[in-house]
Amino acid sequence: MSQKLALTRLRSRTARIQSELDTLHNILEELKKGYNPNYQDMAAKAAVVGYEEFLKGAESDGVPDNGDDDEITDRELDDMERKDLDGLLLSEAIAEDDNDVEDSLRG
Repeated sequence: MSQKLALTRLRSRTARIQSELDTLHNILEELKKGYNPNYQDMAAKAAVVGYEEFLKGAESDGVPDNGDDDEITDRELDDMERKDLDGLLLSEAIAEDDNDVEDSLRG
């Protein structure tokens, strides 16, 4: 599989997972706003309490939520692809040189 195809698939999967997370977040937010804490539905209470704890943990993880998810831009991905390719070519060249040295020592 080519690196470009792998990155394309990763981007697609990341977008799908982010969409699912956003949907779940919205569902829990609506549940939090609309549930009656006096109603004895323990599952709803547990869901809201768990969601509130999750939000508190996300706020206190030391990383400010400024709306910028530090997403990698297409340009940054292209640069990484180029660097990865350069590194791969260099490592292959080094491996070939090592093999040549080993062959010369044996022969």
